[in-house]
Amino acid sequence: AVADIDLPPSLLSAALETEIPEIAQEMIGSYLRNAQLLGERTAEMHLALASDTEDPNFAPEAFTSFYQRSIYQYMRNQAGQVLLLLKKHLIQLPSDLQPVAQLVLNNREMILARLKSILNQKINAMRTRTHGNLCLNEVLYTGKDFIIIDFEGDQTRPLSERRMKRSPLRDVAGMLESFYYSSRIALRNEKESGIILPDDQPLMEQWTQFFYTWSGIAFLKSYLSAANGAAFLPSEPSELQLLIDGFVLEKAIIELEHELKNRPNWVEVPLYRILELLETAWQWTDRRAEEAEEAEEAEEAEEAEEAEEAEEAEEAEEAEEAEEAAEAEEAEEAEEKICPLPPLPLCPLCTLCPLCSQFPHHSLDIKHNYYFDSSLK
Repeated sequence: AVADIDLPPSLLSAALETEIPEIAQEMIGSYLRNAQLLGERTAEMHLALASDTEDPNFAPEAFTSFYQRSIYQYMRNQAGQVLLLLKKHLIQLPSDLQPVAQLVLNNREMILARLKSILNQKINAMRTRTHGNLCLNEVLYTGKDFIIIDFEGDQTRPLSERRMKRSPLRDVAGMLESFYYSSRIALRNEKESGIILPDDQPLMEQWTQFFYTWSGIAFLKSYLSAANGAAFLPSEPSELQLLIDGFVLEKAIIELEHELKNRPNWVEVPLYRILELLETAWQWTDRRAEEAEEAEEAEEAEEAEEAEEAEEAEEAEEAEEAEEAAEAEEAEEAEEKICPLPPLPLCPLCTLCPLCSQFPHHSLDIKHNYYFDSSLK
């Protein structure tokens, strides 16, 4: 049943437009509801962090074109450093993973292009203080609710950087990646332990993707609902898409750096994730391009249909005018055939009228007049 369901290429579009299918609610169960609750609590945290407009350390600040460019430059520099680190460690990776790592390196320009897309559109939103390192490791579950902890941010970064005001969607991207990471690591552990048999691995891969996708959608849908109308959320879906796509890819690159430095045996997870994000991004771009092309074709077809209808109406109008003209001409000809001479009494000698060709009618012949004059006498 899982394999029969098409998964949306964009979590955001699904969160905005798609209802979670009943099969996902049945199969994921309470975890799906917990993801929704966590989305709500995350939104409440961001609303609280953005609520103090008096303290300059916490007062929200507007996005500017300069800040957007600084985001891109930061992510670009970071990606370049991580890719250099990956190239340096390439020979040390397992032989079966080296082609995957090389594929990531080969897609360097595509990675940078995806990050640069954050400059494609002006972002109309506010930036605030954020958690800075939000993931499943930074929340405690009481059995009924979640408590968010550790607001010191990413301790590998300088304090000045951690205090910077950013888009809260960066935290959202971190949690989405945490859902992905937890599902992939769980699958990996079960493969290594032998719980999943080789024949069952393709199905479990599908289940893992199913689980992550709908959990992420549930989290995001709940977050956007709870934070609806907040100044730190762009009002345009296209702006939301730009930020979430950029921050999710940034998070995957950060994870690659972390695994290369600390857990090389886990490096396959962020490697495959980066390739997956690139493929999904292009699928989404292609789908949007197809939708735009279909809309353009539909508009052209509608215009052609309207032009055809207008042409038919014009032809019908011309035909009607021609018919009216023909009838008028016939009426005019008939009127011309009416003899202007007054009728005379019928005469047995009369022939066709030389003017109107009607018989019997009248005659101008003298002998006819003579007949009439004789009969009248």
